[in-house]
Amino acid sequence: MPDVNIPLLRKAVEWAEAEAMKPIEMSRWEQTMWVTTPQDQAYSRARLAELGPRGWNGWMEQAAKRAPECGTCYCIAGYIAHEVEGMAVGRSADDAAGDLLGISTDNADELFNANNTIEDVRRIAESIAGEKL
Repeated sequence: MPDVNIPLLRKAVEWAEAEAMKPIEMSRWEQTMWVTTPQDQAYSRARLAELGPRGWNGWMEQAAKRAPECGTCYCIAGYIAHEVEGMAVGRSADDAAGDLLGISTDNADELFNANNTIEDVRRIAESIAGEKL
């Protein structure tokens, strides 16, 4: 396995942290999905209006809160894949990002987990890098 691409990992973590500090309506970091498009956001808002707070799928609730002008949101894997490869057809974001970072499948699974908080992302990234980012 190649060495970990620490500059790319650092850039992704710094991007996610900066986005996480913004109000949810403006943040482009969305760890629950590799890529959340404006169409996903519209669908989530429509489902929220239809179902109300009861029966709502929590992982999609974040997408429903995004402002339409926010555009596309990314998790760490989606951000890395988009920044470097422009989301090349035929590759999932997690596969592309893991390869670009030079990390194992286990490390990728941990870093790209949809349940990660922004604090988890930094902690896991620093563990993978073996240094403070």
